Amino acid sequence: MAIPFPWTSVVVDEGWLNKNRELAYRYMKCGTEAIVYLKRNRADSERIISKYMKITDAKLAATEFDFVSSLMPDYIAPTLEGTKLILENFGKEYPDALKRDPKEFVDGSIIDRLKNERFVEGLKY
Repeated sequence: MAIPFPWTSVVVDEGWLNKNRELAYRYMKCGTEAIVYLKRNRADSERIISKYMKITDAKLAATEFDFVSSLMPDYIAPTLEGTKLILENFGKEYPDALKRDPKEFVDGSIIDRLKNERFVEGLKY
């Protein structure tokens, strides 16, 4: 559908992030590794999908794996386009949201650190 997705499943207060940057970094490492594991271990991922989605049809589990793995980038970086979309939606109820710059709400420094460390490239499965 080409809708910009913000990848904002992790939202924290800026003050908290400043005080807990290393914890946030470790959390993002875990999430990144989970995504890479899913994408590199199809059989195991299909088994896990089947279990938690209560799917008994192997073809359906394979289809779900294809769908999910195609959507997930290795590094789940926040996007300014996705954040802008959220602000536009908030703008219906809070007109001031339309005046805000998406950059105020996005801190990609942790993902940038993981990319600079070539974290994904170093994972062995």
